[in-house]
Amino acid sequence: MKQLYQGPENELTGMIIGCAIEVHRHFGCGLKETAYEAALSWELQQKGLKVERQKACPVFYKGMDLSQEDEHPRRIDLLVEGKVVVECKAFPSNDYVFKAQCLTYLKMLQLRVGLVLNFGLPTMKAGIQHVINETKEEYLDRLKRENPKVYQAVLEEEEDGERVSFDRAQANLQNELRVSNSSSSSVSAPQVSQCDDDQRRLLAETGDMEQQRMGEISNIQKGDET
Repeated sequence: MKQLYQGPENELTGMIIGCAIEVHRHFGCGLKETAYEAALSWELQQKGLKVERQKACPVFYKGMDLSQEDEHPRRIDLLVEGKVVVECKAFPSNDYVFKAQCLTYLKMLQLRVGLVLNFGLPTMKAGIQHVINETKEEYLDRLKRENPKVYQAVLEEEEDGERVSFDRAQANLQNELRVSNSSSSSVSAPQVSQCDDDQRRLLAETGDMEQQRMGEISNIQKGDET
């Protein structure tokens, strides 16, 4: 079996898979999910593990807890040791939706590892799916190894997004400057006159200071000649 993740949950997921294989060996396929879930929960508890069944999954959106708004919240089949989400299925084939659902639970609970265990297949090994709540860096690193073309496309898309954000910021800045200039051009005539007077006074003072400085330089030069 391909090892997808190296972390502290590995030993725990190994125990869960071992228990799932035992349940499948005893039952085979053909029962409802609830039967497999109950049997797996019992096996795990016999191993001394803490198991929570049908735990309500919190739903957060931009810091808001929406769980109170849902009369029928999504429930996690099994949460083992507060670390690993386990979803039990009994379908004749695997579906990507199973992994997507499990990944959503991991994100809501801020956990790293989940397992989808499909007991509806002839062998338990075929029904085991690891689900990892990857960081962005882990995702890109894996994508670079497994599919370089898609990895390059993702990078280009991110660059385009950053370029769009930069262009939007530049456009907003230009709009602000345009509004500022428009406000300046709407100044009343007395105000413009006052501004002109201030500018002329400043220029005159600057000119006087320049003449004074030139005079001092001339005096110094005359003193040197004598």
